[in-house]
Amino acid sequence: MEILSAVSATYAAQTALAAVNVAITSGDSETLTAASSAISQIATEILSTISTTYVTQTGLAAENAAISAGDTATLTAAISAILQSSTNILSTVSNTYATKTERSNGAATILTSAQSSISQAINAITLSVSNGASSSTLSIKSGSTTLSRTSITFTSFVKFADLSASGSTTINGANITT
Repeated sequence: MEILSAVSATYAAQTALAAVNVAITSGDSETLTAASSAISQIATEILSTISTTYVTQTGLAAENAAISAGDTATLTAAISAILQSSTNILSTVSNTYATKTERSNGAATILTSAQSSISQAINAITLSVSNGASSSTLSIKSGSTTLSRTSITFTSFVKFADLSASGSTTINGANITT
């Protein structure tokens, strides 16, 4: 048996409209927004999601609202979700932006995506962040920790102790002491 509860809303907004005929002119903007939330429950898990989608078009030309040189259309989708079971909790937040710009030399479409997640299980916690171009992951398990990243920056005093031998290594400014 499944229980599902969902709510959604859609609305449109148009600004800087021209005179009586409501034709869109250069410099005007139009936005369509859709938002929804849902909770789905079965005997072994609960899933909760919230999403919002925005479609924005600016700098539209004359009455037919055709995109002309210098105009931009943007689609933004934001989603958060929590999946819970008896052995795991997964929380995810993501944003995706798709921008199409009409230029005198042709159209350009840029897709940008970013996501973060936290996964908690009985024996591990994993934190992950990505933006399409790079990502970082921190995984903590009983007895081990893993940090994955192209570059790691430490700001402040750093000390490594008990490195499978006696002693420690200290990094402080331009000094490394072992």
